[in-house]
Amino acid sequence: SVQGKLRRLEMETMFFGKYDKGSAIISIYAGAGGEDAGDWTKMLFNMYV
Repeated sequence: SVQGKLRRLEMETMFFGKYDKGSAIISIYAGAGGEDAGDWTKMLFNMYV
C-alpha cells in the first residue's frame, strides 16, 4: 500500500544515515527540581527504554 511505502521511506530517512549504525549512551538525571523533576526524568526514561 502507499501508506506502508511512505512509512518505510520515513524510517529510512530518519534512521539509516551515516552515523545511525552505532549505539548511543543516554544519561538522564533529575537534577534539583524536586518531585516534578523526578517524575519528568522517569517519563523520559520510559520513552527511551
